[in-house]
Amino acid sequence: MQLVLLFGMTFLMARVLVRVGGHILLLRWMTARVGSHPLALCAGVLGVTFAISAFVPNLVTAIAVLPIVKQLVNGLSLPSRDRERFGSVLGIAVIYGANIGGMATLVGSAANGIILVALAQADVPERHLIGFWTWLRFGAPLAFVYALGALGALWLTHRDVFRLELGPVTLPEPPQTADLRRGFGAVAVGIAGCIAGGAFDDLIPTGPRIGRYLDAKTLLEAVLCLAYCLVLMRLRLSGRDEPLLRVQDTWGGIPPRGVAWAGAAVLLAWGLDRAGVISATLRLVERLVPTTDSPDVPLYVLVPVAIIASELFSNTATALTLWALTFALASAGGWSPFAPIFGIGLAANACFMSPIATPATGMVFGGLRELSLKSLVLAGLLVDVIGGVLIVLACRFWIPWVLGLP
Repeated sequence: MQLVLLFGMTFLMARVLVRVGGHILLLRWMTARVGSHPLALCAGVLGVTFAISAFVPNLVTAIAVLPIVKQLVNGLSLPSRDRERFGSVLGIAVIYGANIGGMATLVGSAANGIILVALAQADVPERHLIGFWTWLRFGAPLAFVYALGALGALWLTHRDVFRLELGPVTLPEPPQTADLRRGFGAVAVGIAGCIAGGAFDDLIPTGPRIGRYLDAKTLLEAVLCLAYCLVLMRLRLSGRDEPLLRVQDTWGGIPPRGVAWAGAAVLLAWGLDRAGVISATLRLVERLVPTTDSPDVPLYVLVPVAIIASELFSNTATALTLWALTFALASAGGWSPFAPIFGIGLAANACFMSPIATPATGMVFGGLRELSLKSLVLAGLLVDVIGGVLIVLACRFWIPWVLGLP
């Protein structure tokens, strides 16, 4: 429930920014600093998406950044074929930034919270070492290096696109300053609340349960979220008798094709899970992982398996199935499952070849018609390999070192 509230608040923040023209301001700011060089523009789009996704769920980030990319593609002085090729590269950059940026902080992705829940349910002692600030210490450098590797893979697989001469970029007129101040002020308050909630979540007592799925703390968060929504609808735009956020703004401008692809990703994963295809496939993995007295072999084997399986199936179902296998191996071998569990959780979101791998990827793929499936698969294969290597190294050496583990 707490993850749903986080998603809802950040979604409203993203829609407020579009309502006041914040995406246009961000586009003008970015192009003024990086110029019109193809690689610089691509790095700028990836960097902006990465920064937003570090504090906002990746699907909401994708919805927020799509208008920026569409405005940028429409403003390019290129022939239609070259515009499509460069638009495809920009769309892939959004996918990389949205998914990789979520690894940087504890609140950047719902998957991060699920990792901690899995560790807590298995009573893994290392779980108590991880909070908002400790995750930031190991997550931000890992995500930054991963983003650089993804950008390098994109350049390596699309060097012909990065040789294009873009020429001047036509940009929309800047929005009204007063509206921007109101919008950014409201968003800043919401972001601060989300960060504070993630940072001090463990310090707030859960309280008595209210029904099967609700407790006092979650109810308090729901009340605060509702109050935030009411404030957004009470604030007025400058010079117009209109609220800062209208009901129709919650869906206006969101591409139906993107919603369809994101929904297809969820429905396909649900169908395969219900049919038992995922469980049957992953049971075969058990025969590949021997019982051992060290977590290293499961880490090296299960991280690549999690990436490959998440390209085809539900990343959540993949992670849960592999976690169950890891707990069984750890119990039999007498070692801590911390590193493999963490590696599987990160790897299940490091899948970039398939438009149905994650809802955020489906949203961008469906929402940006210029995005080519061939380009997505070609670059995604290399990014998957880079991610697998980085995640294994991070879980084996970097994260234990930051947490002070042997």
